[in-house]
Amino acid sequence: MSDELLKVIERQTRNYLPFEVYAKSLQAYFNNYEETAGDWERNQSRMYPVLDQYQRDGYGAMLKIGGKFGGAFLCDGVGLGKTFVGLMLIERLVKFERKKVLLVVPKSGREPVWESSLRHYLPELFGDFSNLVVVNHTDLQRGGEWAERMERLTAQADVVIVDEAHHFRNPGVKNRRSRYWQMQDLAKGKQLFMLTATPINNRLIDLQHLIEHFTNRQADYFKDTLGIHSLPGHFRKLEKDLMKRLGADLVQGELAGLETTDLLSHDPLLRELVIQRSRGYVKQSQITAGAREALFPEREAPKVADYSIKKTYGKLLTMLEKAFNKKTPLFTLPMYYPLAYPKVPIEDGFEANRQKQVVGLIRILFLKRFESSASAFESSCQKLLLKVMAFVQVNSTTKHEAANFERWRIRHADMLGHVDTRQKEIFNIEDDDEAEEDVIPEELLAAVELLDRNLYEVPQILSDSLQDLDQLAEFLNELRQFKPAHDDKLRALIDLLKTDPVLKKHKVMI
Repeated sequence: MSDELLKVIERQTRNYLPFEVYAKSLQAYFNNYEETAGDWERNQSRMYPVLDQYQRDGYGAMLKIGGKFGGAFLCDGVGLGKTFVGLMLIERLVKFERKKVLLVVPKSGREPVWESSLRHYLPELFGDFSNLVVVNHTDLQRGGEWAERMERLTAQADVVIVDEAHHFRNPGVKNRRSRYWQMQDLAKGKQLFMLTATPINNRLIDLQHLIEHFTNRQADYFKDTLGIHSLPGHFRKLEKDLMKRLGADLVQGELAGLETTDLLSHDPLLRELVIQRSRGYVKQSQITAGAREALFPEREAPKVADYSIKKTYGKLLTMLEKAFNKKTPLFTLPMYYPLAYPKVPIEDGFEANRQKQVVGLIRILFLKRFESSASAFESSCQKLLLKVMAFVQVNSTTKHEAANFERWRIRHADMLGHVDTRQKEIFNIEDDDEAEEDVIPEELLAAVELLDRNLYEVPQILSDSLQDLDQLAEFLNELRQFKPAHDDKLRALIDLLKTDPVLKKHKVMI
């Protein structure tokens, strides 16, 4: 071996300092190291440091449930920060997991809630060349170029996050392409995260319909994981058990006012899929975790303001008094009390009395809404009008009955146009966005039960229902003349707020 070669080998095998050996070892070790999600959250995430512990827990649970079942619900109450958890999910999915995320939000909350929050906390995800796309609920039903864009987004998105997801609970009629069916197409084969404070609105089946968005309506989807062989059957049993516990069938809309936390926490399916925490839970969890205390507004004792209903409503109050002085006061509501029109002897006296009490309860609720405000009363009148119209339309099965209903619609076309406009204003629906041409929503038509003409005097039921519609039309036409300036209760409230010492101290503008 030549002397030159020996010198080369000697140079290559020189003694290394211990630090050099240690540094080289660390380099080799970390060349094969992949950053974990926990490392990323602690060291790189913008949102994670912002979250309280209960929000971090919710975010982690959403990922775990979504990974196991393909979908998850965050149903914390108002004010507990569902938007922050949603932002954390978006950041994790887009930045760490490199997924394409489609965020579907109400039009009214897009700019003030989501876009402003994205600009503030995650500006790098807001705008072009990002894997995040934000669309409105109503965009799913738009035509033209929007339909083509939604097809592209449907094909490309990996994950869908839906705010106020309860708006997608009503299937309606499939061939009319309601929001429910649009979401079915959009969510197919994707992870779906749903945010809503009201997972159950009218009936338990509302939640079943939301779950169907990630099960693709597969009845035995939870057979292997939870031993549930039929999702519809599971919810029928849940609803039957709830009815038995309450002692009667539920009036449509009544369930929205019931406490459902107990139900959600004890049923194995809902406990697996739904995250729902109360303010009490949040306070205790913050204490347990040694985190900062969760602060919520303290409820003050009620204050009394003097106002005049007569000064507020004027002619409308007189109309309501006359309606209640009728032999059959206010509304007959045969759709809720068909046993008042029997063709055969009534065998179930308990059920007939229950239906009678339901109608009485609805009348009382209308009085409470009337006392609350003109806007609340108008909203109740519009909702009941549409429900009764749907009932009449479905049960008008003869040419004569259909013609009578059509004549009623023509006679009140102007009022119905106003109702349609008001409904679109309430739900932020633009004419170009709305797939339904009829003022009656498809989900109301789908929910109507076709009465058995062998059991009930259906022609008389329809006649009385048209009279109810006339009464509602009379109220709504009068309400169209009402202005906020006429509301003496509103004036009294504003005066009370202006003189409140707490508001004056903090210089709150009214």
